[in-house]
Amino acid sequence: MSIKKQERGKLITRIRIRIAIAIIIILASIALYPVLFQEGNPLPILKGITALNIKKSEIVQISDEPRTYLTKTEEGVSPVTELMEREGWKLDEQLGAGYIFSKDNSELIVESTQYTGKYTIWKLEIED
Repeated sequence: MSIKKQERGKLITRIRIRIAIAIIIILASIALYPVLFQEGNPLPILKGITALNIKKSEIVQISDEPRTYLTKTEEGVSPVTELMEREGWKLDEQLGAGYIFSKDNSELIVESTQYTGKYTIWKLEIED
């Protein structure tokens, strides 16, 4: 076999590998799109996941408006209730995936949403 045929064969193999990788990436993106983008832009959530795992924090704020936090699902609701208690809120009741806190004459509703099987997103809304 000549050197040119060997080089051409290697080039064709590299092209085939790149095409296969591109197809895998495209298919994975299509399959994961609903999960990654269920809460809009996934970058704040991904930063929060990184912070939870690197800093070993129990709860991380991922947005200011609305005020949103991220926890590991295995931690349950305790990181959120502890945070709210530190801020002076008292847990009144749970309604499904929502928790109602009170302070003075205000109510705070905290809604939880599962993000993948490992993380929970908590959105806080103050009701006057």
